[in-house]
Amino acid sequence: MPIIVETTSTILKADFLKASKSFNIKHQNKLSTKHLGLRTSEDTPIYVSEQLTAKASRLHFLARDLVKSKKFKYCWTAYGKVYLRKDDTSPVIVVKTEGQVHQLSNAA
Repeated sequence: MPIIVETTSTILKADFLKASKSFNIKHQNKLSTKHLGLRTSEDTPIYVSEQLTAKASRLHFLARDLVKSKKFKYCWTAYGKVYLRKDDTSPVIVVKTEGQVHQLSNAA
């Protein structure tokens, strides 16, 4: 069941997203209902992500396919935009259109 959290500023939203990612990196037990004090029969994981527009969500879906096919190493969203990076040293690409994703797929 999704829970949508509205924040009063983009800085607060970015800090919240960063804190949840940091928690999952630092702890072997990933963020779950237990950490929020919710007592349930099973320990349900909590996934924190940015809510995207329909267009950005579609671009993120297509861009993740490039990572799955090993053509790119990284795909992420920030401030409602989708980003790709081929490897650790390559420049960051801002994905703006589906056509751009198809060009990147064919070029890689």
